[in-house]
Amino acid sequence: MKKFNNKGFLLTELLVTATLVSTVLIFLYTQFFSIKRSYENSFKYNTVNNLYALDNVRSFLIDEGYIDTYEQMVLDSQILSAEPFLELTDFIDN
Repeated sequence: MKKFNNKGFLLTELLVTATLVSTVLIFLYTQFFSIKRSYENSFKYNTVNNLYALDNVRSFLIDEGYIDTYEQMVLDSQILSAEPFLELTDFIDN
């Protein structure tokens, strides 16, 4: 009986497996990096003070007539799709 040389098959199998594993790891790294970056941006800019200040600016622009009806509807629909927050001045009697 003659034994076959399997060294070529093992080398090919190793290269295919290494390429597949590295591709999956690169894909996972890019996905987690984008999630981490969006979380950091959200944590940095979506603070309560900034959201409250932005709502006050929007209310001022609407009250002074700088924003027309269509833009107001678009802004209101974007705000309603986000998590709402309470306007504390609506509950003050004084």
